[in-house]
Amino acid sequence: YAADSKAAVFEDVEVNREDFSESMQEKFDQSLELDARLDQSMRQYLGDVYSVDENVGRVLKAIDELGIRENTIVVYSSDHGPAPVKLGKQGEREYSKNMLGYAGQFRGGKHNQLEGGVRVPFIVRWPGKVGAGRVDAESVTSFIDWMPTLAAIAGIENLPEQLDGEDISDIWFGETRDRTKPLFWKTSSSNATTTIRDGKWKMHEEGRREPAQLYDLSVDPQERNNLAEELPDVAAKLQASIDEWKSQLPSAYVKKENKKKDRE
Repeated sequence: YAADSKAAVFEDVEVNREDFSESMQEKFDQSLELDARLDQSMRQYLGDVYSVDENVGRVLKAIDELGIRENTIVVYSSDHGPAPVKLGKQGEREYSKNMLGYAGQFRGGKHNQLEGGVRVPFIVRWPGKVGAGRVDAESVTSFIDWMPTLAAIAGIENLPEQLDGEDISDIWFGETRDRTKPLFWKTSSSNATTTIRDGKWKMHEEGRREPAQLYDLSVDPQERNNLAEELPDVAAKLQASIDEWKSQLPSAYVKKENKKKDRE
């Protein structure tokens, strides 16, 4: 929830729903169910983002004032896409009406593996090393790449043989290339389904309520045209990769029953 002074910066903002993609309309409807003042809910959201922006600015200013700008790698990112207004069985939470983060053309957001949930901002600042103002919309990278990438930059060669991530320092420095390892997403539940991205292909494996979904992200980043039945050979190959990856995972997960109590 943004302070009133932050939200007030956007007091002239009015939501025009036609400016937003189809995937955003459900969030607007749910926000309106909780509070008819949609413009104010959006102002609160923007005020919250503005507050984050100001604090990032303070960190960058401190780095500059300390004289370590040229020797400091600053990475800014998000661990998932925008949160939903209403969350499954949990429904609404405090300030749900203000959760109006937007994933653009992409479907989904936090708590699912659609592009709106896993395709996130990633900004690197390293003056003199990472080109300022460059946007790479082609290379596919992941958080699991950070450790091998920073190790490579630091000249550390003695790394574990089996790493999920890969060194992408060349991409940071301006190269554009295909990824060498596929990416997998799965929640920490033995019964959860897995999603894989390998090159242009992305597949959500079959679940209890959903059929397998195969998408060509090079032409269908919105994940609208399911090709699983049309391209069974591709789907089978990706499923084999999923099965091999899952065979390395724990057969059961231990979850804390009351996280709040543990924190206390």
